[in-house]
Amino acid sequence: MYRRAAEPSLRIGQRVLILNGSTFQTEGESTAFEVVGIQEVGQLGQSGLLGMASVAAGFPAGYAFDKNATVNQGIAQGANPAIQPASLAAQRYQLVQARFKSKYLNVPAPPSIRDFDVWISNPANVRVLSGSASGMAGVMNAIDQYPDPIDTVALVAQGGALGYPTLYPGGDGLGEWEQAAFTEQWWYYNNQPSFQLVNNGSAAIAAGGTFAWFLKAWLVVYNVAPVVSSSLRSETIAGETFNVPSALSRQELLDGLVQTQGQAPSGTPIDI
Repeated sequence: MYRRAAEPSLRIGQRVLILNGSTFQTEGESTAFEVVGIQEVGQLGQSGLLGMASVAAGFPAGYAFDKNATVNQGIAQGANPAIQPASLAAQRYQLVQARFKSKYLNVPAPPSIRDFDVWISNPANVRVLSGSASGMAGVMNAIDQYPDPIDTVALVAQGGALGYPTLYPGGDGLGEWEQAAFTEQWWYYNNQPSFQLVNNGSAAIAAGGTFAWFLKAWLVVYNVAPVVSSSLRSETIAGETFNVPSALSRQELLDGLVQTQGQAPSGTPIDI
């Protein structure tokens, strides 16, 4: 279901299969879902940012933090504890398509902004973004980010002015979220990914300072309903056998395959 354009990849009425890792999502007896609603979500949090970590005893004024964010903890060299944002959890029968950017407030020197990588894990304990024959996993780093329309990757304190970036986004036809296409993640229900800040700099950041780390997100939420049919047949895809409505052809199932990670509990389907 990948496309570079920052737009919903699914349409209302489309039938989909949700592949959670190596297992197809099921609700009741059926594995097929129909998209019944689409909502593009506005930016999360104050100033359009979701706070993930603050080395201060509290949160910086003017910004909102996720309830799972870390506070008053230093940023060690290397990998820091993973954070699974509660704000990204969806409701049951919701499928989420998302892209991310990483933002920083009051970065000391050292490290510098480019010294920070972000690991994305989806499900929460499996690294993603890219893979290779060597098994190397990709990272999200500010050097790949397209600037915001009136911002740079560095944030300002409450009341501060935002300046225009050197490269104005859209000048080459790419929006900021099209440039972030490689960060795209999908999840079903409350199986949202986790994020881990990695400090590759030459020094740790001690607790008690003013540094903070944020995510900016582009989100599309799909309301989906299990397809209930009195006539089911057995179908095998990707080595797994499951029941699907007899009215759906194999090609329709393959065309609507959505790969996510995580595993949601089964339950009673909605009869559509």
